[in-house]
Amino acid sequence: MNNKPVEFTVKFPVEQKVDKALKDKIQSIASSVIKKNKFNPEQIKINVINVLSETQDFKSQIDDLGGQIGLKLIENNYKAFAIEPNALSEKEAKIHIKLPVENLDENTKLKIQKIATDVIQEHHFDLSKFTIDVQGYLEGQTY
Repeated sequence: MNNKPVEFTVKFPVEQKVDKALKDKIQSIASSVIKKNKFNPEQIKINVINVLSETQDFKSQIDDLGGQIGLKLIENNYKAFAIEPNALSEKEAKIHIKLPVENLDENTKLKIQKIATDVIQEHHFDLSKFTIDVQGYLEGQTY
């Protein structure tokens, strides 16, 4: 991870009560993941909030979907990546996923696309409305 602070937001539907116990549990899980991966805990902030999932517009849903894809990539031991979810219209979206070029071969690219596809389908989106673009980037390159 670079030296820039990272902020994660965990969102729950408004129907689910987000109380102190739930926030503490999420913080505990996040702390153990941060420690396990030897990240600097001072550079990572976790927010737990309620969202109106039923009334979210498509762009917000796609932004949240990008976060879900990121979580799945972390679960699959991908540590360095960037995700840029873009709603192209009210029904179509493009998901850019960038990994360091030294970690990106055709096999990895296919695995990343499969993870993204699985997440999109798990959330009941029409896969035909999505373009998934997996690219490499050089260290220090801005995206």
